[in-house]
Amino acid sequence: MPNGGPDNCGTCAWNRTGGDRTQGGRCELRGVSITVPFWTYCNNWEGWRDKVPDKMPAIKGPVYSSGIFEGYYTRIPWCGDNEPQTYKPGICSVTGVKFNEGISVVDNETNDTLFFATNDIYCNWLKGRKGGSQVAKPIRKKSSGDEALHGIYTEIFHKGALCCDFMHVGVDKPLKGNLDEDLGPSGKRWLEDKVRGAILCGAIGDAIGRQMEGRLPGTCAPATWYAPWHGWQSGPVGTITDDTQMTWWLAESLLTNGRLVPDDLAKRFTREHIRGIGQATRQFVGNYKDKKLPWYEAGVASSGNGAAMRASPVGIFFRNDFDELKLAAGMQAMVTHNDPMAIASSIVMAYAVAMLLRINVNQLSDLGQKTLFCRDLADAIAGIEGGGQYVTRKDGQPSTLASRIRDDIPRFLDEKQLPAQVQEEFWSGAYVLESLPFALYCFLFSPGHFDRVIYNAVNESVDSDTVAAMAGTFCGALNGLHRNMDRQYWQKVKTDSDRDLFAITDMKTDADYLGELEFREELTGLADRMLDNCWRDPKPE
Repeated sequence: MPNGGPDNCGTCAWNRTGGDRTQGGRCELRGVSITVPFWTYCNNWEGWRDKVPDKMPAIKGPVYSSGIFEGYYTRIPWCGDNEPQTYKPGICSVTGVKFNEGISVVDNETNDTLFFATNDIYCNWLKGRKGGSQVAKPIRKKSSGDEALHGIYTEIFHKGALCCDFMHVGVDKPLKGNLDEDLGPSGKRWLEDKVRGAILCGAIGDAIGRQMEGRLPGTCAPATWYAPWHGWQSGPVGTITDDTQMTWWLAESLLTNGRLVPDDLAKRFTREHIRGIGQATRQFVGNYKDKKLPWYEAGVASSGNGAAMRASPVGIFFRNDFDELKLAAGMQAMVTHNDPMAIASSIVMAYAVAMLLRINVNQLSDLGQKTLFCRDLADAIAGIEGGGQYVTRKDGQPSTLASRIRDDIPRFLDEKQLPAQVQEEFWSGAYVLESLPFALYCFLFSPGHFDRVIYNAVNESVDSDTVAAMAGTFCGALNGLHRNMDRQYWQKVKTDSDRDLFAITDMKTDADYLGELEFREELTGLADRMLDNCWRDPKPE
């Protein structure tokens, strides 16, 4: 068994790591490179155990519990004394592989997709290959999903280019029903307004926050409106930065290709000048454009917020399919930020947008609803960030996005902590462990009040344009563009966080957010195209 136990060959790298799957290594017998997490196990163990070599599965992984699969599922040494929990969701403590409501895998001999309703049926089938009982035999069905992107994932995993096997961990979070079909024609206008809100309210936050970027909260007069960008020739007052640029380019790539094509995205990211470019993205541009590295080697091992800040189009485009959303969000992140936390942050951002498109402010008004929302986000990335490799800049203590979102945000909301107080705990720089949870807190603190969300995100943060862009995106996806632009509407909506607080901020009340926003017409058109051209999963044959 590949955990350093008595069933392995004795030379397994796990013997030297004490069963720590977070460490890499190399199998002396097979010469197989073991990536992080440790996923291979010795062929000789499988054959030695059963003494039946022809029952050994072929190895063409990785495979995971949804999507397109290649080869038999070789990561689960679950037979005999190793029987797992059955008929319920869970994660294998040996391999880290997750199970939800079933497994699909391609039969190498017939090219059929085999679907197993429960993991114990799969294990029985694996043990006897195709000689099991009728109960253990799988249902045969065709696969669906983005075969090309799943294939790319498999390929770069085996090249050792993928920083983490993010599709194997986390909890499946199905997006119930087809949002577009369920709403019908009349509901399309409601969804159109929310998609516009996600795109344009993010741009508004970016443009207002730009002037405060890098300034410590409380060290200067608060920003209450757009400010001219003197460093950008002929730039209007509401000039956008890289947050909106890269969001736009990602959306255009999805619309042009009908799916995520990482190399096309890399080309778009290196084609034009990037305003206020971050360090990791700058290094990526040098790797891809100047050094001519392939896209899967050009990304930087950085836990900055550049991947999360642009991820909203993934949530809009894949709003009806969580598995494809998760895969696309993770892959778009690794183009520039090949880091587990950065990948997790992109998944959180995209998944949050997809969920917010489906609800209204009354469904996110009290502490219980907000807590469940946070738990859903945290569950989706559980395990991706590993254990102990990330620490806070405030006190050097281990932390993860998942723990901050699942535990800390609901606790601070329950205590009615002001965003300024939470910023002192989280901090709010370009480190995504700080900026994404803080943006989420600014939003959840007053989800029905766009002015307050933007004011707090801009003036209580350090990386102000990115924090405000993310917070604005959340608020836009929930309330829609029209309601966020209507200040009278905010006075009518009271949520849990509003009850003990003043409803007024210092934001200008006599000006139109959209009137001075750069590219407002183009961004509106972009949002409308994303509404009409979302991902549609191929129908199984």
